[in-house]
Amino acid sequence: MLRSKFKRVVGAPLLLLSCVPALGQEALPSIDIGASQISGPAQRPVPGDRQDKAAYKTWNTSTATKTDSPIMQTPVSVQVVPQQILQDQQVVIIDKALQNVSGVYMIPVGGLQAGFSIRGFETYKYYLDGVRVDNRTTPGSRDTVDLDRIEVLKGPASVLFGRLEPGGLINLATKRPSEIPSYAIQQQFGSFDFYRTALNMTGPVTDDKRLLYRFDAAYQNSSGFRDFADVEHVFLAPRLHFEPNADTQANLYLQYFHSKDPIYFGFPKFWGSPYSALISRSYGEPNSEEDTHYDVRVGFDWSHSFDANWKITHRFDADFRDAAAPGTVVVNGVTQSQCTWISCPIARSVNRFVLQGQYYFTNIDLTGKFDTFGVEHELLVGGDYYADLVTTQRRSQSTGVPSIDLFNPVHTGSLGYLLDFASSVSNLRAEQDYYGLYVQDQAELPFGFHLLAGFRYDNAHAKDHTDTFSPTPAIAEIEVRQQAIKPRVGLLWRPIPELSLYGNYVENFSPPSTTGGPSSSGPNQPALKASEGSQWEAGVKTELFEGRLTTTVSWFDITKTNVATPDPDPARAALGYRVLTGAVRNRGWEADVSGQLLDELKLIANIAYIDSNILKDNSGNVGHRLYGVPKFAGGVWAVYEPRWTLVPGLSFGAGLVSSGAVWADTANTLMLPGYTIANLMARYAFEFEGKKISFQINADNITDVRYYAAAGGANSINPAQPRNIMGAIRVEF
Repeated sequence: MLRSKFKRVVGAPLLLLSCVPALGQEALPSIDIGASQISGPAQRPVPGDRQDKAAYKTWNTSTATKTDSPIMQTPVSVQVVPQQILQDQQVVIIDKALQNVSGVYMIPVGGLQAGFSIRGFETYKYYLDGVRVDNRTTPGSRDTVDLDRIEVLKGPASVLFGRLEPGGLINLATKRPSEIPSYAIQQQFGSFDFYRTALNMTGPVTDDKRLLYRFDAAYQNSSGFRDFADVEHVFLAPRLHFEPNADTQANLYLQYFHSKDPIYFGFPKFWGSPYSALISRSYGEPNSEEDTHYDVRVGFDWSHSFDANWKITHRFDADFRDAAAPGTVVVNGVTQSQCTWISCPIARSVNRFVLQGQYYFTNIDLTGKFDTFGVEHELLVGGDYYADLVTTQRRSQSTGVPSIDLFNPVHTGSLGYLLDFASSVSNLRAEQDYYGLYVQDQAELPFGFHLLAGFRYDNAHAKDHTDTFSPTPAIAEIEVRQQAIKPRVGLLWRPIPELSLYGNYVENFSPPSTTGGPSSSGPNQPALKASEGSQWEAGVKTELFEGRLTTTVSWFDITKTNVATPDPDPARAALGYRVLTGAVRNRGWEADVSGQLLDELKLIANIAYIDSNILKDNSGNVGHRLYGVPKFAGGVWAVYEPRWTLVPGLSFGAGLVSSGAVWADTANTLMLPGYTIANLMARYAFEFEGKKISFQINADNITDVRYYAAAGGANSINPAQPRNIMGAIRVEF
């Protein structure tokens, strides 16, 4: 079992953790711990660095181009949620941070790590320092203790990063080691028995400061606002940075994550609307809803500068996962004929899921700067390779599972024993391997023009082998190979330092599919080729108030084709067959603002309008909107830090998050109402004997608004978190 290996692997970080008291005996200067860009290793602190860690504004990003480029000179829309916002809002999981970015919405997945909708297209993948992470099989919501910032690239990103959905890409940038010793410990406590302890440590290992270390850790447990929703997370992230000379740098890292999370698929619609029962109710059973995950990630990156202009960077990452959900209970739909005013019994099924996965990623980038006829170029040439092997077993039983009353649930205890006589068993072995080659040129033209152009060659292979017993045995093996070349071009004009106008055209390549049918009643279905996408985008960027406040306003039009849809033959559709005749179009506009209006006032705000339309479909959904995509949504968050001499160190924050109504399913049978929630913050920070101490309290959804998140079905309605109060005590030294 991977589990025994995990325990041995994590021993070294625990020994390092035990050294904290000794290290803390000497008072040391307090600093903010930063992070390098994804294209390079840790950077030493630079006096006067414009990337102010206490600011809401970010000048440069590498997610959009894999080079450290000014946002005002990059002809794409890219938004950054910096470290200070993560602290001000007490962001514990990344879902909350992304409320600060226009057009990004959460899609709950059984109470675990969420998927995301970006410009109306859902994705279950994100990147971690430029490394691909498949989110659908990721354990419970990832902790943010080691994150420096979150960057979101809007629109198709597959030219640089490979096979992705056309809406955009989320990249998590981690904190990196620093040569200046610094330590911080934080204790958080809040509603629903929430407790979290976080630790950050960094400094030199050797006297010459060529070897640096960093250690981030967090422990969390809570009861949740639903029944049977206990959560426990352990996250450890040691990291080393080695710099043998001025031209060569290397990083080695390990991440260990153990989680116990409740499985929760929501409740069904009731007479055409979300059932208005207590949102704390669960229709599962105690001691059977827990999903246990172990996740160990290990990797390294290194870079070497040949001279002032040319540099090579290489990354490698390996991720090993082990997951088990012993007896998850799923409720069926409700029809009006089932219910009276006093009783509404609903049928249930019980399921067991076991997963083991291995995921490998590597890439190499060569960047260089040169001039041609007075035009400055920054060239990127690179390649990447991704492979995974996932084995799963699913057991399901509906016969003999006791029903439960929607109005007055009575729980009978764990139902896992019924799976010994499962009516359906499925064993899956899934393999994927992709590689890609890409070229990109950033050219600085005369008269303030900046050109971005590139293309990518992709070669994708996927293979699934499934043994099914339901109740008759069947074996299905599906394999697909596909290759594609996709372009990317963008032009930006910066006539004055405060203003940029840009436009771009990008094409997209999504992974080919080997899933979705058929059942054991029919022959093997041919594998499905990849879906494709394209985007036209135009926008305006400004940098005002001496560069302290940035805005981005963009218009986009994205079309996704080759979307899987049921076979037009009803008999084949009933067996699960699909064909690639579907198409979806999402278009609209977005606006994002972030920075500092006054010395005392920081602000981040966003708004988005998305016109979502299914263009082609064999299920009768033509003209429908995609589920979970509001027409209008946005938010604002501001922090005021008065310069009072009598009581320095006070901060006050307030914000709103608002969304219009959304459909709960693609068939558009159930609309979930819109909502507006209010959040507040207060903090008092001071120094005592060389240590920076802060007390902070946040109140989210202060008016206790009830609202829901769509999970892709009218019988999977997830109530969002009610009013939540969280306090924190933080000490830095």
